[in-house]
Amino acid sequence: MTQDGIRSEAEQGDPTSIAHFRIQGRLGQGGMGVVYRAEDETLRRTVALKLLPDTGGDTEARQRFLREARSAAAITHPNVAIIHHVGEADGRLYIAMELVPGENLRARLARGRVDLATVRDLAGQIARGLAAAHEKGIVHRDLKPENVMITPDGVVKLLDFGLAKLGTERMASGPTEVGLAKTETLVTSDQTRVLGTAEYMSPEQALGRPVDVQSDVFSFGVVLYEMLSGTRPFHGLTTSELLVAIARDAPAPLRMPGPEADATVEAIVGRCLAKEPGERFASAGEIVAALSGRVPVANVRAVRSGAHRRRSRTLGVAALLLAAVVAAVVIARTATRHPVAPAASVPAPVTLHATTMTDLPPLPTKVPEAAAEYAQTMQAWHDASIEQGMKHLLHVVQLDPSFALAHLMLAVAPVLSTEEQRKHLTAAVELRGQLGDRDAAILEITQARLGRDKPDVEDDMRRWKALADRYPLDAFIVYMAEMYCLDAGRKEEAFALLHRALALDPRFALPLFYSARFQEEDGDLDEALATTNRCLALAPSAAWCLETRVEIEARLGQCAKLEEDAHQMIAIEPDSRVAYEWLATAFVARGAPGETLAEAFRRAREHSVTPLWRAFHEVLDPVKMAWDTGDFTGAVAAMPALDAFVAGQTSDRVVSEAVEYEVSVLVEMGRADRAADVAEAHQQRVPVLTPDDPGVGHSLGLALWTRHLAGRVPRPELRAARESFARDVAARLPPRLANNVWFDFYAQTAVTAADARDALEALPRYSPLPTFESAVDHERMMGQVLLLAGRVDDAVPHLRRAARSCYGCEYTLSHQTAARMLGEALEQKGDRAGACEAYAEVLAHWGRARPRSVTADEARAHARAIGCALHDERR
Repeated sequence: MTQDGIRSEAEQGDPTSIAHFRIQGRLGQGGMGVVYRAEDETLRRTVALKLLPDTGGDTEARQRFLREARSAAAITHPNVAIIHHVGEADGRLYIAMELVPGENLRARLARGRVDLATVRDLAGQIARGLAAAHEKGIVHRDLKPENVMITPDGVVKLLDFGLAKLGTERMASGPTEVGLAKTETLVTSDQTRVLGTAEYMSPEQALGRPVDVQSDVFSFGVVLYEMLSGTRPFHGLTTSELLVAIARDAPAPLRMPGPEADATVEAIVGRCLAKEPGERFASAGEIVAALSGRVPVANVRAVRSGAHRRRSRTLGVAALLLAAVVAAVVIARTATRHPVAPAASVPAPVTLHATTMTDLPPLPTKVPEAAAEYAQTMQAWHDASIEQGMKHLLHVVQLDPSFALAHLMLAVAPVLSTEEQRKHLTAAVELRGQLGDRDAAILEITQARLGRDKPDVEDDMRRWKALADRYPLDAFIVYMAEMYCLDAGRKEEAFALLHRALALDPRFALPLFYSARFQEEDGDLDEALATTNRCLALAPSAAWCLETRVEIEARLGQCAKLEEDAHQMIAIEPDSRVAYEWLATAFVARGAPGETLAEAFRRAREHSVTPLWRAFHEVLDPVKMAWDTGDFTGAVAAMPALDAFVAGQTSDRVVSEAVEYEVSVLVEMGRADRAADVAEAHQQRVPVLTPDDPGVGHSLGLALWTRHLAGRVPRPELRAARESFARDVAARLPPRLANNVWFDFYAQTAVTAADARDALEALPRYSPLPTFESAVDHERMMGQVLLLAGRVDDAVPHLRRAARSCYGCEYTLSHQTAARMLGEALEQKGDRAGACEAYAEVLAHWGRARPRSVTADEARAHARAIGCALHDERR
């Protein structure tokens, strides 16, 4: 037995590996198999690996189980332990799950009674996890305290969704009992089979009848009763007596054993423990609403009156009716508490109550599944899980192409291209008759924005602020006004609106994400980190806030923490492309083998939001991987496929990213003439694609830089081009972005001391800020300008931040160039040891590049000149 309670494999004779998982020790054993602590050697993460019992050779039963387990793997929620992988090896079924630290609810209850506030918190988290499963039609079947984990931070994680069904399958030889733990019961006869933990079964489960999500509702009621009272509601001396009591007897009144319980909780327990499924909550989603206090228990019962009291199996319909009830109740409760005086200069406010993104009106769709998934979108956006929300929203318009509100939100969406936004705007305009006044106003603003030939952020800001004045208690509209104030450079106004949005909706993670983003751009990393931590405390599933924290960790060189948080991103959003890209970044920084890196890239491609980006990265990733590892010959060999792909593309983002990688490889190989040809051809094409896109400035700067390297631009012409390009591009961009053209036209093109002096002379006119996406590039450029200008002491902090960051595959050239220049700066300061360390970093990465690395050659020459010990081994 190890110190942490894990039994070693040597003691147990357990396998040393299963598939690509290396066994580290046994965690436990139960009726559903043995659980091991294991390392996923492909993605370098620790998992709980469950090796399931033998199914008796029944191929059909195995396939049914695999389908069931893979369905459970589709549940994505912070209160559900993630199923990473389901597979079969050496004839055994296995499931790789998130390894959850902490204790289970049984252990927590064994330590003594839990206070009511904690019960409410834990019960709410259990219900939210169940609701995520129920929305997908997945039934747990074995909810009990042993399957409820509580992390040291108090976060609930539900385990073993759907796994109980393995024991209910009829094997080829007839009813067969698979090995069950002592707390589990299997009752079989020729007619019925019952599997589960008897004390937590529903009446229909106890009677061997088919079960659905309302069986989980009953089990939840048993668990909640036990949390409140310290005892279970049904008892029997034998299993048979217990099952009869569950099916026949009323539980003892909760207030007798549990005097702490309040009327609301008692009513919730009573609804959950109703004998007839139709008298219970329709799903865990209704429990969440009742526990939150947004909908009284009686109101939830009311919407199930009449014909609806029949046991509807359509969860989407129940969710849709519930949303309408939520809106009605909130209006009734708050209309008199938030009187708003009309403003003299704007139309009278029409919002009568504080609303959040998740306070949905009756939705204009006849497809219940589309309504349910739209609600998931709003919750995901509210929690700053934008990519997850986008996938839901894109699926919504597939389910119901005539869903006007979904098309409108796609037109507003921050992650789609302008072309894609305009497509959905056209659909929303055609269907505008479905929209209410508030959404019609949003449509009008969006039409104005997307209908212009040139951006006008000031006008967009004025429109959103006016709408926020009209709907002063609508948190989403206030947040959108904040966003456009930030884009217009009005930070004080933006942060005032941020505080207003949070006052309206204290759990609104999205504005906190943008606040942290701009704090980071201002260089205030401590404040940005504090804001992201606040965001994640409010919404543990806030993927964008976690990504911001990852960005800060990468900039600070905290590569081990970066890898840990990248795995956490995957746990929150297992189908997130961005999460796997960050994992690849961490792998590169920590020297992971190529196979591991390739797997991370492959997973990222699999989870691309659009087919275009998936196809694009199929041809781009081989270039990136070869480039980062110094296989420049391989990168060049992969370029024809990349060129062929982008030749017919109209997306500037696709073309620009491809060209930037190609130019960077060629420059690093010393082929400046060819790099200039590629960059110039791209420069001529970009204005045709997107003449007013901010990327145009970067493309012009890239072409000017490579032409300068190739000796094609006389100095007078270079100075004129910088001034002309910077002025023209800045005039087309919002102030916040316009400031950064200094990086494109002055810092990026600074190759000589004279260039650096030009750049520093122009700097006061722009006051550029490092952008969120390109902080390492911009730190390196600033350091480069200062070093070339002879301001060594000022250059070192910028170069050190860029060189010590965790960036590899995304900003490889900046990372290695910064390390080389840091060595030169430290050399000038007389710090020989520091200079040798910086040169060694470059040589460890590209010292054996094929056919050559200009940066490594320069680092090697400097290192030899000052007598550094050379070790060119690749990491």
